[in-house]
Amino acid sequence: MNNKYTKEIKKEMITFEEVNYPYDVNSESVLNLYKYSDLDPQIIGNIFSNILNFKIDFHPIEKIDYIISFKYKNKIFRIENRKMAFELFGEDDSIFKEIIDIFMECIKLYEEALYEYSKLEVKKGNYSLRNYYNYYQEKLSFIENEIIELINNYDKVMKSKDYLKKSIARTRLSNIIELYYYNVYSYIEHIICLIIPLLDIYNKSDYNEKINNSRSFKIKDLKNHVFDNIEERFDELKCKYRNRLGHGMITHEKMLIVNAPGLTNIPFWMGDKYCQGFDGPSLFMGKEEYVEMNQLLLEFNNILDEEYTLEMNIIKNTHIIYLDNSKYTVVLKDEESNSLWINMYNQHIDDLMNMDW
Repeated sequence: MNNKYTKEIKKEMITFEEVNYPYDVNSESVLNLYKYSDLDPQIIGNIFSNILNFKIDFHPIEKIDYIISFKYKNKIFRIENRKMAFELFGEDDSIFKEIIDIFMECIKLYEEALYEYSKLEVKKGNYSLRNYYNYYQEKLSFIENEIIELINNYDKVMKSKDYLKKSIARTRLSNIIELYYYNVYSYIEHIICLIIPLLDIYNKSDYNEKINNSRSFKIKDLKNHVFDNIEERFDELKCKYRNRLGHGMITHEKMLIVNAPGLTNIPFWMGDKYCQGFDGPSLFMGKEEYVEMNQLLLEFNNILDEEYTLEMNIIKNTHIIYLDNSKYTVVLKDEESNSLWINMYNQHIDDLMNMDW
C-alpha cells in the first residue's frame, strides 16, 4: 500500500526513530492506550511495520501480540499489545500526549490510505466474498416458523366476530410473507454470487465487471438448464409480489389507477408479462403464496446440492469465497480432498481466532 496518504504518514512520523528490540525502558511510566477508542492496536502495528518498516517483535511470548520500541525526541518508548492490555511505556510521560496526537492523526491518514487502496484492488478484482449462507439459513428458518405459527392461528381468528382482530391477523400474515419473499430472493442472489467463482463457467474479468457495476446475479448466470423450470416460476413470483405495490419505473409489472365514469378508482395492470389488465396480485398475501414460494425454495436448494455437491460443501462450511479459483483446484476434485481442505481451512480460522496468540 503506497499512496499520497502513506507518504503523509511518513512525513508525520519522520521524527520517530527505530531502536533495537526488545528494549527495556528505564524508569518507565505507563499509559493505557485502550482509553483512546480510536487507537486500534492492529492499525498502529501496521503503520510501524508496513509503512515505516520498523522491525517489530511479533509474538515474543504467549499472550503478547507485538512489542514496538522507538525513539522520539531522544527518549525511548515502547508499545505492547497484550491479550488484556494495550499500553505505551516511556521514559518521559510528559511527551505521551504529543505521541498520542500524532498517532490519532496518522490513523485518520491510514484510513484514507486504506480506502484508496481498497478502491483500486476492487477494480482489479483482488478481493474475496463474505459468505452469509448460514446467516440466511437461520433467518429464513426463523421467518418460516413465524409464518407457520401465524397460519396455524389464522383460521381460528377468522372465525371470530372481532373485525379488528381479523384485520390485524391478516395484515401480520401478509407482511411477514412479504418479508419472506424479499429474503428468499436476496438469498438466491447471494448464493449465485458465491457459487459462480467455484464453477468452470467462471470468468474473473466478466465477474468483476458485474460486481463493479452493481449488477445483480440471476439464476440464468449459472448457465445450467436444470434450473429452467424453477427460474421461470421464481421470475413470475418476483414480478407479482416482490414489488406488487410498485408502479412507474419500480417494476415491470406496474399498476395504474383508472378513473372510470361512475365507478370508484380501478386498479389496472400494465405488466410486461404476468400482470395485465385487471389480473394482478391482491393487496394481501396468504398461505397459498407462502407454500408456493417455500416449495420453490426447497426445489432450488435440492438442485444446488445435487448439481454442485462439492461447491455447496465449501459454501456451507467456510466464511469466505475467494475469486482466485486456483485455490480450489484440488478442493473440487473429489469428496475426500474437499472434506480435507474444509477441515484445514476451519482449523486455520480457529487458530486465527485464538486469543492466546
